[in-house]
Amino acid sequence: MFDCPFTFDNPVILIEEGRDKIINAIILIARLIPGSSMRRLQQAIRVEAASTHAGKRHDGRMGLAWSLLMLHSGLPTEQVRILWLEDIDWEGKRVCLEQAKILKDRLVCLSQATLQALRAYLEVRGPVEALPEQAFSTPTSP
Repeated sequence: MFDCPFTFDNPVILIEEGRDKIINAIILIARLIPGSSMRRLQQAIRVEAASTHAGKRHDGRMGLAWSLLMLHSGLPTEQVRILWLEDIDWEGKRVCLEQAKILKDRLVCLSQATLQALRAYLEVRGPVEALPEQAFSTPTSP
C-alpha cells in the first residue's frame, strides 16, 4: 500500500516528492480527498507543467494528463499505464480500451481538457520513434 506523505489539507507537498509519488498519490486520493483539495493538487500539477525546468515540466505534464484520464474518464491506473498511442482517437475524442474489464473492448470519451493535457505531455515526452508506443513510457521505464 502507498504510504501517504501528506495531509488532505495540503496535498501540494506531492509535487516536491517526484513523479512516482505524484502518480501513486493521484491513484490514492482520487477517491479519498474532498474536491477542494483535489483542485489544489491539480493546480500544483498545472504550475509544474508550466515550469521552465524541462524535468519538472515533463513530470507536471505527465501528471496532469494521467490524472485527467483518471478523473475525467474514469480510467484505472492500470489502463492509463498501458495506454497505447494508437488507441487514442483524437478526432473522435475517445480511447478504445481493448479487453478492458470483463475482457470486452470499450470506448471511453475524453474531455477537451484531457486531450489538451495529453497533447502537451506528448510534446515533452520525447520523439515517438525513440520511445515505445505506450503513451506514458519514458526512457527510464522498464
